[in-house]
Amino acid sequence: MPYTTYDEMLLRYGKTKLQQLTDREQPLLGEPVVSVIEDAIQAAAELIDGYAAAKYRVPLSPVPAPVRVWCQDIAFYRLHSSLGSVPEDVRLAFEDAIAALKDMARGLIAFPVEGKPSQYPPGGGVQLVSPGRTFRPPSLNGVLYYQSCCL
Repeated sequence: MPYTTYDEMLLRYGKTKLQQLTDREQPLLGEPVVSVIEDAIQAAAELIDGYAAAKYRVPLSPVPAPVRVWCQDIAFYRLHSSLGSVPEDVRLAFEDAIAALKDMARGLIAFPVEGKPSQYPPGGGVQLVSPGRTFRPPSLNGVLYYQSCCL
């Protein structure tokens, strides 16, 4: 599930900018190419889910406002990087979004979202489960203990 929409990207970045980033076919369409933008949004959402799955069940529901903005920042970066040149402010917004996602995965940023926590707890601790003891002291009555030594 995408965490932002084409309309939200259009509202934030403007039709002209999105057209410049996506309208590449000849002759030019004169409009942003919705499918290219939606592909970038989907890729950004999958990246977000990858980080969020360390702490939450994905997709996140309801979508926290910061996650919506991070998705837009990542998708906008992807649109720029597909052309080979990424402006400094776009790169910094992308790096900030990734840093925040890493903090979310570590549990430093928490959101009140529905669903169960991920089966993988933050920190990835190890748990050992073993059967009960096989031999107990009462069952060893009459058994001689000896120490073996090497010959």
